[in-house]
Amino acid sequence: MANNFNFDTLLESYPSMELKTGSATVTFNQLYLDSRKIRIDDAFVACVGLKLDGRNYIPTAIENGARLILAEKDGFDEQWTTLCQQNNVTLVLVENLNTLLSCLSRDIYSNRDANLTIVGVTGTNGKSSCVQMVSQALQLVDGCCWTFGTLGVGPYGTQKPNDNTTADPVTIQREIHKAKKAGCANVAMEVSSHGLVQGRVKGVKFNIGIFTNLTRDHLDYHETMDAYGEAKRQLFLMPDLEHAVINVDDKFGRKLKKDSEINANKIFYSLNEPTEGADLRQWIWVDDIRLTLRGINATVFTPWGSGKISVPLIGRFNLYNLLVVVAVLGLQLQDRNAIFETINQLTSVTGRMQLIQEPGKPLVIVDYAHSPDALEQALKATREHCSGKIFTVFGCGGDRDPGKRPLMAKVAEKYSNTVIFTDDNPRTESAENIIDDMKAGLKSSRNVRYISDREDAVETAVNEATEKDVVLVAGKGHENYQIVGDKKLELSDIKIAKSILARRSA
Repeated sequence: MANNFNFDTLLESYPSMELKTGSATVTFNQLYLDSRKIRIDDAFVACVGLKLDGRNYIPTAIENGARLILAEKDGFDEQWTTLCQQNNVTLVLVENLNTLLSCLSRDIYSNRDANLTIVGVTGTNGKSSCVQMVSQALQLVDGCCWTFGTLGVGPYGTQKPNDNTTADPVTIQREIHKAKKAGCANVAMEVSSHGLVQGRVKGVKFNIGIFTNLTRDHLDYHETMDAYGEAKRQLFLMPDLEHAVINVDDKFGRKLKKDSEINANKIFYSLNEPTEGADLRQWIWVDDIRLTLRGINATVFTPWGSGKISVPLIGRFNLYNLLVVVAVLGLQLQDRNAIFETINQLTSVTGRMQLIQEPGKPLVIVDYAHSPDALEQALKATREHCSGKIFTVFGCGGDRDPGKRPLMAKVAEKYSNTVIFTDDNPRTESAENIIDDMKAGLKSSRNVRYISDREDAVETAVNEATEKDVVLVAGKGHENYQIVGDKKLELSDIKIAKSILARRSA
């Protein structure tokens, strides 16, 4: 897949660029930030990060076959100029490359007029589920949706793993270009607060922005809830945004509802009927909600007409996710029948309140909940469907916000009959220290245990539970690894649960 880099054309928009060596016009295959991914005729972007200077990897990129290198101009070492000249590699220097990278990558890939519908979802909880459901729905409608998020990047259903919730700006633009070339008309993307603050999506032309909710998370990075909320708000201030879909049952969502600086058309969604006098052309809400072991049933009212939904999902919060999909489909299709026909074909998302069950054995639910609010929502949803006891198995990650650990323990104790603390990506932190932080949130340790090995913890819960009970395994969801120290070990809650249920007698 050949792409063209034209220095003279780009110079009009990026006057700080300087052509140091090589041709002003270069044909290349793909653009990468990682020199290890470079192959013959690729282009390498050498940024300066907090820990690494990408320019030190220019020799590796050249050795691997790079024919074009974009590098940070400030503090550039001329030894790299000589190396590029010797190897006939085009070298372009750019001031403030990190800041410009999203837009520059967009223009190098000619994505400015990609003619795609791009949906961005931000919020503390629900981003992954919303993106997966939106992607699934748009794929049902159009046959393709390119998906970005925690569950990977690529066409829905065949995503490849990705390290971050919101990918780096080069990957985002490279994948948007792939979507365009593949004839895919839709993109659905998780937009994290980190990604917004760091400018990773600055060059993305979002058509629809979704706000799910704002609860405590990532304060190790943002420090305050005000700063965290402001980071999320940036999605809705992007100049090209056409529609802002906002959860007004959330306190911060109600602030966004009144935010006069948001120029996009606002659509509000809620589980409650709007107040008298509200403009119903802006509202999506529900009535006659029924939650059963078979899923969610409700009547949904929209600007495009009302209809009934019946979807095999667990949890009231999944109803919020479904309303997001209704909004996207409504804005896209403007057709009541098509909206509800599509919604009622949706299925569950991997690792998000995923049900794992066998006849005569306890129900196991695997969920990604790793914040106090997410865990509370998962447990409340479980209680609505469970007539027996709830066993909760979870842990807290190391080298991350320690303030949420006692809060999560408090939530688990409040809504569970039995709690088993276990390890969850301790990373470089002592697992015992993490557990001590969690224990600080307990009123009593009577119904709480610590079993370090995650599989042993799940097996203990399943073996103690009865057919009427539910075992909620929270924190990892779709993840298939455990990070201990600097090692990434294979581990999947889904596989563990299936294996334990298979070998347990009824």
